[in-house]
Amino acid sequence: MARAYSITVNRDDVLSTLQTKFPSSATEDDYLDILNKIYPNYNAIATVDSISVPDGNRTEGVYSNVAYTGGSGTGATFTITIDDTGAASIAVGYGGRGYVIDDTITVADSELGGGGGPSLTFDVATVTANSSKEITFNRNISRTSKHRTLVAQFGDGYEQRVLDGINSKTETFALLFSNRDWEEVELLSALFDAKAAQSFNIVLQRESLKVVCDDYNVMYSQSTIHTISANVRRVYEP
Repeated sequence: MARAYSITVNRDDVLSTLQTKFPSSATEDDYLDILNKIYPNYNAIATVDSISVPDGNRTEGVYSNVAYTGGSGTGATFTITIDDTGAASIAVGYGGRGYVIDDTITVADSELGGGGGPSLTFDVATVTANSSKEITFNRNISRTSKHRTLVAQFGDGYEQRVLDGINSKTETFALLFSNRDWEEVELLSALFDAKAAQSFNIVLQRESLKVVCDDYNVMYSQSTIHTISANVRRVYEP
């Protein structure tokens, strides 16, 4: 089995934190830049349905990368084939991002040969919701372990020791993500902020461990390349 050293960031966990940190404006949407880079295929169109009925005025042919209107997302491309009856079949070239099921896409007849038929419409049937990103941390991490014990000492130097509780082992980890794109570092800091006082999972070798982040540090080494480190502590909870 391959050994992994990683943390998984779910888009929904960090969305509100990023929106607060990078508010939308007319000239800059940094939080969207982050999300679009880290989750490039989030809610990409996978299949379509509810295609307009055939119309004999449509021009037979194959039309690639047609312009269209409608839909909640951006970037999708389609190839539309019109047969000799005016019926359309649609192939998704690139699914884009940010679409939702039942979005209606409209393609003007001028994009389909301009034969005089009505605009072609179809709906988004399914999307590919790639909403999680696994980020690998540096391998040279430290793992510090200690057992909590209760000690009763006696005057003659004798002592009795017993473990304190069921999960008496405390473990801390120093995670390091060196020289990463600024978007990835901002995503991780958003996760640590969003999960303040909450637990999340890391994968260390073959173990999946539930941890909380006690503190983190960002080093801005270059304008677009940053480093982030985090001290996390293992917790024992469902």
